[in-house]
Amino acid sequence: QAILDVRREELIGAPVASFLSDPAAVATVSELLSDRSGEPRGGVAAVHIARRGLRDLQWCALGVGGDRGDRRVLVFARDVTDRVKAEKRFEELFHLAPDAAVAIDSSGRILQFNEAAERVFQRRLDEVIGRSVEILIPKRFRKAHESAMAKFMVSPNQRRVGSQLPLYGLRADGSEVPVEINLSTLSGAGDVCVVAAIRDVGPRVREQAEREQLQGLVRHAQKLESLGVLAGGVAHDFNNLLAAVMNYANLALLRLDEPALARRDIEQI
Repeated sequence: QAILDVRREELIGAPVASFLSDPAAVATVSELLSDRSGEPRGGVAAVHIARRGLRDLQWCALGVGGDRGDRRVLVFARDVTDRVKAEKRFEELFHLAPDAAVAIDSSGRILQFNEAAERVFQRRLDEVIGRSVEILIPKRFRKAHESAMAKFMVSPNQRRVGSQLPLYGLRADGSEVPVEINLSTLSGAGDVCVVAAIRDVGPRVREQAEREQLQGLVRHAQKLESLGVLAGGVAHDFNNLLAAVMNYANLALLRLDEPALARRDIEQI
């Protein structure tokens, strides 16, 4: 009654088409009335309801009864319009995100892979959907990833990975890209979906390496400058000592007689 926005007395005996203005939905009911397989049908479908307009219904239907005009169709339905809108909005934001985003199920299978992820990992969407997320992880990190995911699923709070220790993603060509990852979860339909927002920090790592290299050159230049200042000071002090020695040697020469034996040695100084 709530889904169709009608009272019970209005429903009883009324033709299906009076409250379901969706030809496809009416056709499905007609098919089930003649279907003797006993197989249920179901899914999520956009159904036009006469009094409520287009609504998204999660439904399951089964034909029951015999062949003597007492054939019936049992339909179980839930209005999931708000959930479907939220999922569509999530998908839009997911695929428009500037950072790479990968959604996986509880078993580690890839459910969604946005365009930024295609650029970061150099893989197409159709190459990764349904495959294990380990295809994006270098072998040396896979055991650690498995352990970390097991802990995360026990306590699925938003978590940042790769900010303390270096973490790398694996590209299609076998090369690696340094990354940081933020993990979060979405729950629905009895399963947990893990969304990994992945940022390529390669440019930042290269900038940091260049900065450290430049700082090293500056420190080296400062050391050379300090050595130059030190050498200049030592040379100045040494020259003062030599000047004193030379002065005393000259005085000694003035006081010696020409034939003095020590004159030759003093002149060497």
